[in-house]
Amino acid sequence: MKKNVIRTTTAELLNMGIDKFAGYDSEFVTEAYEIIGEIDNDSPEQWASIMMDDDGKFYAVWAEGALTCQYCDAAYVEIQESDCPAAFQAAKDKIIQEKHDRGEF
Repeated sequence: MKKNVIRTTTAELLNMGIDKFAGYDSEFVTEAYEIIGEIDNDSPEQWASIMMDDDGKFYAVWAEGALTCQYCDAAYVEIQESDCPAAFQAAKDKIIQEKHDRGEF
């Protein structure tokens, strides 16, 4: 089933709390593009990745510039673990590592 891709801006992504990468920032570029599809944009700064929000929901995200660009075009779609299991595992590993680094384990 094709997912509903929502067009927005990078400012709105930040307002929604979609600002944490699953894994490192460019780890899931291919997977994000496969989920979102091709976006007609020739910006040399465009990127895609799998990201999380503050509530732990996951998204495939595309933007024409950095999140800090504020009003760059962006698109996102909420995903489930079955859409990209590796991203969900990378996020879990990252959270565990961050807790370990803070001495919470």
